[in-house]
Amino acid sequence: IAFIQGKFKPGSMKGSIFALTTAVVGAGLINLPLATMNSGFLFTIIQIILCASLAVYSNMLLVIIYMIKSYLKYL
Repeated sequence: IAFIQGKFKPGSMKGSIFALTTAVVGAGLINLPLATMNSGFLFTIIQIILCASLAVYSNMLLVIIYMIKSYLKYL
């Protein structure tokens, strides 16, 4: 924790994004076994593959837009 605290200042934009991301990912991982039990193993695998594919596609679109605009204003 000390390593991460040294990287992000309290109240900074990067720290806020990191905290939000860890909260969302943590909640998703906690609920994954329950979702698998309710929907079935095969359907869960299909959903994971579909979501991963959409994430890769959206990241590829961001890279294309970055290459077209030739600068990145987000960071």
